[in-house]
Amino acid sequence: MLLLTTWKEKLKMRLKENNKPLSSSPYALRHTPYALRSPFLIGLTGNIAVGKSTVAEFLRQKTATIIDVDKLGHKILYKSEIKEKLITTFGKDILIENEIARNKLANIVFSNKQNLAILNKIVHPHLLKLIDYEIKRHSNEKIIVMDSALIIEWNLQTKLDYLIVVTCSPEKQLQRLVKYKSLSVQEAKHRISAQMNQQKKINLADFVITNNDSKHALQKQVDKLYIKLIEFCHLNKE
Repeated sequence: MLLLTTWKEKLKMRLKENNKPLSSSPYALRHTPYALRSPFLIGLTGNIAVGKSTVAEFLRQKTATIIDVDKLGHKILYKSEIKEKLITTFGKDILIENEIARNKLANIVFSNKQNLAILNKIVHPHLLKLIDYEIKRHSNEKIIVMDSALIIEWNLQTKLDYLIVVTCSPEKQLQRLVKYKSLSVQEAKHRISAQMNQQKKINLADFVITNNDSKHALQKQVDKLYIKLIEFCHLNKE
């Protein structure tokens, strides 16, 4: 696990700004001082097949409250308004038994960046409302983790205190995607290329978890990270 800035530096930076945009800071996207935030809101992101969901589960076991944004996105597909827009845009081939088939939709949007952008434009406004609702619903929790592959793409990091990025080597990513998603190498490469470059996400991260080894090694990184998050949370309440 890599901590990209010390917690003391960051806490001092945030409080000093007194709710002013951090225009001169590399952390300008997260601009509300800690003392005005409750609960402590953490973003967890990473591209496909890097192990983000496993990290989320480890954090859940540590009693963090997880908002699974990707699952919220799946729920939106059942809304009649969204469903009709998707059928109009991508055709009836995305349906199975008159419902949106996520695997068919995924094959269309992940093979073409333009299609992915169109999907995001349709879904994004509705998803933001659901996210805000979930944050308010868990407002009494100490630590909320917003788990989403598209935090940066949708500029959701503006809502966060800290951002965690999970990453792995390109070789591991391709290997896992082929193995666990039953995709051909070419299909897997298409899905990877449709997403933001991993390094761009790392550049915006506060914490980076590199998942190239065993599940046990990954859990050890999460354990160390969670200790830090608890420290920040306690400082936030002082």
